[in-house]
This record gives sequence, C-alpha cells and structure tokens, in this order.
Amino acid sequence: MESTGRQDSKIHVITREEGSGTRSAFEILVMGAAEITPRAMVQDSNGVVRQLVGDDPAAIGFISLGLVDEKVKALELEGVTATRDNVINGSYGLSRPFLFITLTQPVGQVKQFIDFTLSPEGKELLDAEGLVTPEESETE
Repeated sequence: MESTGRQDSKIHVITREEGSGTRSAFEILVMGAAEITPRAMVQDSNGVVRQLVGDDPAAIGFISLGLVDEKVKALELEGVTATRDNVINGSYGLSRPFLFITLTQPVGQVKQFIDFTLSPEGKELLDAEGLVTPEESETE
C-alpha cells in the first residue's frame, strides 16, 4: 500500500458557540435535523475557528467566506468553488443573506445606517471585511 504521507487521525471538529449567526446558518443550511457533535471544540469567533483549523491538519470547522485565507480551504460543493462571484451568481449553494428587519418603514438614524451600509462607501467597508455585498441592481 502506497503511503500518502498523512497519518491517520481522528477529525477534530471546531464549531461556533450557540447563538452565533454563523453557527445558526450552518445548522439550518447544512445540519438540518442533525446536531453538531457534543465533542466539538466550541469557539467564540470565526477568527479563532480559522486559526485552530489552519494549525491542525486533522481539524474541520466552518467560518464566513470572507475569512477564508491561505491557511484554510473552503469546500467545493458539487464542483463549484467558494468564491465571491459564485456566491453572487448563486452557483455556490452555501450562503446566507444578511437582513435588516424593522417593525415599520425605517426612519431617522436607522434609515441612515441602512442607507450607508448599502452605499458605495458602506459596501467598500463591507468588502474590505470579506463580506459579499450585493450588486447595484440587487439593492434597488
């Protein structure tokens, strides 16, 4: 039997804490009715999950696409690479929207905040943080 250079090891599962938006999306989009193993290492930030997975070849976890870097790899789904463009065009099937929800039509500072977030300056800041922002035609 030919050696691949890898050693057999148990998989180390890294997860976000309950109540995390990232974890909630993962549970809904991936886990369905199944539960994350109680043996998973629970972390309080995507950055720590990325660090732990990047430092351990036997680890697996989930983080936002914007935090994927040279230390960790995003999974391909049905042959589609996790990229900003593939999320925008819908071909990468594992993404979630960020929603602004208000009881009534937003006014005042709430409207100003939402308008800023959707402005070119706001989108530039979000892009710099690795978030996938909608195209112009999607925000109108």
